[in-house]
Amino acid sequence: MAVTLLLIFFKLGFFSFGGGYTMIPLVEQELLARGFELPPQVIANTAAIAGVAPGPVGINLAIAFGYELAGLPGVVAAALGVMLPSLILVLLVAFFFKAVANSVYFRGMMTGLKPFVVGITLYAAISMALKNGMLGADLARTIPSLAIAGISFLLLMKTRLHPILLIAGGAAAGMLLF
Repeated sequence: MAVTLLLIFFKLGFFSFGGGYTMIPLVEQELLARGFELPPQVIANTAAIAGVAPGPVGINLAIAFGYELAGLPGVVAAALGVMLPSLILVLLVAFFFKAVANSVYFRGMMTGLKPFVVGITLYAAISMALKNGMLGADLARTIPSLAIAGISFLLLMKTRLHPILLIAGGAAAGMLLF
């Protein structure tokens, strides 16, 4: 199982542009395609913990999913799998960067990736909200959840408030409201 996780996360490491949150829908698809099924609540909780834990979200997700599926060997396999592609790509880019940095094709590719990353991150956010019951028929959960999300978004956009304070505020609001 560890080798399978290594290969899954190695593939994800190459194709997850835009950070760890963009990896969530790909992780779900890859795991399902190989017969691994995690309940939506486990995926949502794992993503939430990975987001607030120190370090890159992608590696945190790989470690958490690896542990959930295969214990310590899964952690090692998933973490190596998700890190190796970045290492390989960074080394290649560093080696060839001067040759391609001014290429119209390279600049076009980078310009095209930016809106793609926004779109897939938005998909991951909405998908996670649906799986967590934030956007459901239960208005007692939906309205406060959307209020917390909206207030967090506005505070991040309009103030210099540190995200850690927002995380603490969201946790406190959750304890009080839910």
